[in-house]
Amino acid sequence: MISFLPYQLEYIRHKSNLIYEKSRQIGVTYAAAFKSILRALDKNDTFYVAQDEKSSKNFISLCSFFAKEFEIPEVEVTALGLTLGGNCSKIVALTSNPRTLRGKTGSVILDEFAFHLDQDDLLAAAVPVTTWGGSLEIISTHNGPNSVFYRMLLEAREEEDSSYKILHTDVYDAISQGLAQKIAKTRGVEISDDAFLKEIRSKISSFAWEQEYECKIASEGSTIVGMESYKGLLSKHPIPDFLEDRDYGELYAGIDVGRTKNYTVLWIIEKCYNDEEDKIYYKTVCIKWIQNMDLTKQTKILDKIVGHKCIVKCAIDQGLFGRSISDDLLNAYGKKVIIPIGFSNKLEAELCEITRKAVEYEQIDFPDNNLIMHDICSMRQTYTNSGNIRYEGGVGDSHADFFYALALAIKMAEQFAKKKLMFAI
Repeated sequence: MISFLPYQLEYIRHKSNLIYEKSRQIGVTYAAAFKSILRALDKNDTFYVAQDEKSSKNFISLCSFFAKEFEIPEVEVTALGLTLGGNCSKIVALTSNPRTLRGKTGSVILDEFAFHLDQDDLLAAAVPVTTWGGSLEIISTHNGPNSVFYRMLLEAREEEDSSYKILHTDVYDAISQGLAQKIAKTRGVEISDDAFLKEIRSKISSFAWEQEYECKIASEGSTIVGMESYKGLLSKHPIPDFLEDRDYGELYAGIDVGRTKNYTVLWIIEKCYNDEEDKIYYKTVCIKWIQNMDLTKQTKILDKIVGHKCIVKCAIDQGLFGRSISDDLLNAYGKKVIIPIGFSNKLEAELCEITRKAVEYEQIDFPDNNLIMHDICSMRQTYTNSGNIRYEGGVGDSHADFFYALALAIKMAEQFAKKKLMFAI
């Protein structure tokens, strides 16, 4: 049985131009497919533009589903299009190349517009398509303050006579109107609205949560670990720069290798278990940092610590300056213990996320040290001018060296501990 939630019905019923600011995964594309079928039955064409072919094919598949539910005769369906035989109306999925819209007439849906390349050119190509009575629907979650979508949204809010109707549905709106219960019914499970919200929230960073679910533009330079959070997790004991000659629990280490004037940092955590709270947490047992020393001497210092019998895994940055140390430690302890890591944007995102969660769930502790505190709290998630996410941090001679050493240690614990972290992603 086809059913829609109130915010979906509001969108379906609106006939003119609109800008829809929305949360992720709330069923707006599903409603857009239904609306496109209604439009086709009214002898109007729809041109749907997604950011990739997979999304376009999914949209046409949804349109085909509704056409079958309506028992519309003589419907011709292809991977990227649908035509009603009775009146020859079309629903066509196009690429995000602006040229594909030229020469068309009808209504246009620009889905996840903030994530398209060449947004200005795409918009310039889309507007004339609607000249003879079609509507332009710009639908998206946010993708930073530099997107054309965000700019248009601000302009439409400021103009008293804007040609665009603004629709807004954040995750809280959607849940209050029945989203969680509808999804639970589809899954065949029972879940409260609060539990559903908590389940989603636990899987995503604060930065992404604000933008993609709360429909907010996260402030440029959103920190991964706040200063107050750091101070609330200070270790009750001094943290040495060596490991004692004794038995520990499982130890996991991360090494970030810096240039000569920067820091090479070794951070070691011990897996512990809190019986009262029934959860795993990680105790910082050693932090060693080195500066203004050649790589050969650095290797000798690190070798003495990494060789401890209780270290299960040690991740090491094997970039330009780390490869020499990485190779030496691999030769000494083998792949069973030493895990060389090549940095990438994807890895940086993962490291930031697991560190944020470890702090949020109070499963890590920190030294009472100003240099380390400011380094850890310097890591920020920001935007490039083109709207892409990047990570940056550092204070003084440190390029977030302490942050990445800790994050690598947590990653090793996340990936290799026999009992996984509660915040595993």
